[in-house]
Amino acid sequence: MREDLTLRDNRWQDFDGLLLRKMDLLKQLAELTREQSVIIEEGKLEELEILIKRKNEIMDAVDQLDERLNPILDEIRTFAGFNQDKNTAKIEEKGKLPAETENVLKDLRDLLLELQQMDQENLQKMNEKRAELGKRMVKIQSGRKANKGYQQDNRIYSTFIDKKG
Repeated sequence: MREDLTLRDNRWQDFDGLLLRKMDLLKQLAELTREQSVIIEEGKLEELEILIKRKNEIMDAVDQLDERLNPILDEIRTFAGFNQDKNTAKIEEKGKLPAETENVLKDLRDLLLELQQMDQENLQKMNEKRAELGKRMVKIQSGRKANKGYQQDNRIYSTFIDKKG
């Protein structure tokens, strides 16, 4: 019985450590998302591309952490007496999560909601910029047509006709 308790304590420590790493990565992601908002407004496409690449790297790291978290979460669910199809909120309702873990989960949930909202706003800004860019492209295209019309050589060449002959 004592071994089981130690195992559970170690699993909680592992779980908490992974959750804290995930929180750190999500905070980095949130900061990059805030930067993304400014970059979109400024229309700096090259910087936006670099930023999106960095965000994807962080999301990949979060996915890898989730792969490590899921088996521990399954173990916790089993320990708490839940099937795998039940969610973490049900575990929290039973009050079996340590207070520190509960606080980290709440902070993660809040951060994820904030990230979701920022991403929605950024998507809306990008769509607005895309529409603006589309309008500019139409103006540029019509300007090119007009410019081409003015640059055409519309002169009528006189032809020298030799009457000697």
